[in-house]
Amino acid sequence: MTTSLEQAPSSTSDTGSHAQLPSVPVVFTTQPEIREQLLSVTRCAEKQLAIWSTNLDSSLWETSSLLEAVKRFVLARRHARVRILMPQLPEPGARKHALFAMAERLPASFEIRTVANAGLDAGELVLSDDRGVLYRIHSERWDGMANQNDLLVARFYLAQFDTAWRAAAPLAANDELSEL
Repeated sequence: MTTSLEQAPSSTSDTGSHAQLPSVPVVFTTQPEIREQLLSVTRCAEKQLAIWSTNLDSSLWETSSLLEAVKRFVLARRHARVRILMPQLPEPGARKHALFAMAERLPASFEIRTVANAGLDAGELVLSDDRGVLYRIHSERWDGMANQNDLLVARFYLAQFDTAWRAAAPLAANDELSEL
């Protein structure tokens, strides 16, 4: 059951489309609800998406609507950036994940890194710019929280993500992606 928790509007004077979005946290508990919120947070990105996932669950990340939203985000913006951080990449020879296939076709917009111990307080985390956030404590459960416009929470997790990102190992160009 999706639940909205009302929150006072932000008093920041930022410009852009995020400024028009209400700051309304949404609690989700089911797979269809997380799909809906994942799509909403992805669609509100203007400059970057930062993704921390233990496995990029295909039931969430390989839906046609989400892949289309990511593709539109990357192709519609000149300097769009998608950063994907995972504890490890899938085994070579396994079926190629659709996001990795997209990253292989659009290498200027995607970066993928691995880090064994991210130190993130989340089982799964998606950040759009420094405002949109989708957060799950446990990647094996569907419950979590999302908000398209929460400057404080998004920046808190973005700082954690950036620290883990700097400690992570980058892929060796597209060579490792083409092996997946």
